[in-house]
Amino acid sequence: MISSDKFPTVSVVLPFRNNEATLEKALKSIIDHDYPKDKFEIILVCDDSEDDSIPIAKAFQQSHASKVRLIIDQNPAKGPARAANQGFQVASGDIVARMDGDALVPKNWLSGIARLFSEKEVAAVQPFRHRDRR
Repeated sequence: MISSDKFPTVSVVLPFRNNEATLEKALKSIIDHDYPKDKFEIILVCDDSEDDSIPIAKAFQQSHASKVRLIIDQNPAKGPARAANQGFQVASGDIVARMDGDALVPKNWLSGIARLFSEKEVAAVQPFRHRDRR
């Protein structure tokens, strides 16, 4: 286990477009995790949303001002990869984690990522999901 003074900083990049129904829950799942609050930032990148995603993101930014950066791109939508790349360019963390505006992460998501990156052989981490195919 990583000692508390050795936690790496993490930038969570979350591109979103028209995630009005899910964005608030996704953001809450990041804020409510078990990672040290002074060791992460959240970078929200709007990819030309046409619903109420932007007001949700702005309200979250105001509530958590020291933790959240918001990038609003109102050019024609270019997709989540381009939006994520905008976030990656301004990320300041030792580790960059990416999630989507309709995803929920478990409380140990960032601590699990940090633990994996503490191994010298690890350069990237990709979650694997088991799907119920019944």
